[in-house]
Amino acid sequence: MTDREYTIRLTPDEALLLSDWLDRMLDQDDFRALVDGDRAVLAPLYRITGTLETTLTEIFAPDYGARVDAARVRLIEGLGDLDDGAPPGRAREFRPAGPVPDTVDEDLVSTAGERETLERFLDHHRYVLRGKLRDLPDADGRRQLVGSETTLLGLLRHVAAVERNWFQHILAGRPREQIAGNSRGDDASWVLPRNETAVNVLAAHEAACAESRRIAAGFDLDHTVPHERLGRVSLRWVFVHLIREYARHAGHADILREQLDGVTGD
Repeated sequence: MTDREYTIRLTPDEALLLSDWLDRMLDQDDFRALVDGDRAVLAPLYRITGTLETTLTEIFAPDYGARVDAARVRLIEGLGDLDDGAPPGRAREFRPAGPVPDTVDEDLVSTAGERETLERFLDHHRYVLRGKLRDLPDADGRRQLVGSETTLLGLLRHVAAVERNWFQHILAGRPREQIAGNSRGDDASWVLPRNETAVNVLAAHEAACAESRRIAAGFDLDHTVPHERLGRVSLRWVFVHLIREYARHAGHADILREQLDGVTGD
């Protein structure tokens, strides 16, 4: 006998669908007859159903049936092609559309100069974060799996705003009202407008990155500009700051994507 307990992590959709399925199965005579062959299994089954019923507020919602159906559709979409050899419940490795382009491959600048190294690392992290949306339905990109506003689409929308802030507003000195889109990288930058799509978010992010590259190309690394909190910042510092920003959020995106469909890797 041991006091050890085990934790099983489920997404909201998985928990809702499992609760619904167990509730229906435990009411069916055929299923109960099967369980009666090993009655000890009733203990964990009842514990699971009891936990789900006390934590899922959705089961009391008037549109409960519609929520279950929607969850089922999302989970089926997330399963994708199951002939990839990964057993059920095992994380599937990320299968990129092709090799990492040379223009963003950080391994190719292992002996390069400072500027080329900084630019390549930043472009690599941009590429990795964008890749977390690959083959993902818009509905999953909008899903909140944590208590904050963080979503995969929200992450990319936020870093696009951060790009505009540092390169267009701070480095280029452009007034915020002349910048298309959020240029503060504040809490509002995480919020997705209704019916926002991955196509739109990706396009806005790519446009922001392209403008960042264009602006940066006009300055050397030692060029400095005023900053209200730090006094002055150099382009070198901005590059390092953005690399840190992307690396942090790429880690967040790793966790969110794995929670959604088990996909891992760059």
